[in-house]
Amino acid sequence: MNSERARRAVDHVAYCIRRLMRHRRTNARLKDQQRRAEERYISCANDVLALFQQFPKLLVMRIDLYFDGVGKQASWWPEARLAFEKFLKALRQGDIIPDVVHDMSGIEDGFDRRVHFHIYVVCDGNRRQDGYALTEAMGKYWIEECVGSPALATYKNCWVRQSEYRFNGLGKVSYFDSRKLMGLREGLEYIVKHVRYGLPPLGYGRKLRKGEVPQVELVPSRGAPRKYGYGLEIAKQVLLTPATPVPPELRGRSDGAATRNSCFGQLRRGTLQTDGEKKAKRAIDWR
Repeated sequence: MNSERARRAVDHVAYCIRRLMRHRRTNARLKDQQRRAEERYISCANDVLALFQQFPKLLVMRIDLYFDGVGKQASWWPEARLAFEKFLKALRQGDIIPDVVHDMSGIEDGFDRRVHFHIYVVCDGNRRQDGYALTEAMGKYWIEECVGSPALATYKNCWVRQSEYRFNGLGKVSYFDSRKLMGLREGLEYIVKHVRYGLPPLGYGRKLRKGEVPQVELVPSRGAPRKYGYGLEIAKQVLLTPATPVPPELRGRSDGAATRNSCFGQLRRGTLQTDGEKKAKRAIDWR
């Protein structure tokens, strides 16, 4: 094939892509996917706020589950979906960790990893501290009980990567720790993000899977009151505003700025309430 013919072929492909991306129906579909990603994030953020009403400290863990070897090609099969559902069922029933209070999972289909899962698991931070061991237990259960062979599955324990994150949202997270909350926000934005090539296969259903937030009747505590009061203003500001303030300890550094723009820049400030206050009122700004 001569160079002129190759150039024309490339130009034709580029023309078709530009025409497709400028089409009204394509733009409407992309906006709809972005809107759904924003709604998924708001749902996760409100779950976190509802948990803070019951637990002043949360132990947050993250594990990424993968298929490996020939299992990558089988990640679209119904058996792979059943393996993931078995893991979620065991996690929520306490068969892996006995006292999980919440879980949030994102399903993604990548070029190299194929179908894989990003899972956040939350426990009561005042009762649990061994985040590394608990995450390892989840990974071993995925390989041995759900898939059945280390040749077909693997996992990544994100607990050991805490030093790699600019804002670390794993470990003990308090309702007034803006730096930890910012790391948690970035992690949640990642698992609910909309990637055109990363949508899960139709057989997997929703991209986001969540457990139920435990409904516990709040009673006055007999101990000392919270040091920073019972308000969740700091957590709401970090989790539910479009431009998240950088914590004071990072200001003045070369890698810090006054604010950090969220990947959901269309989300406007509004009168947002937690699940304990019925339903969140939210507004989506289309730009």
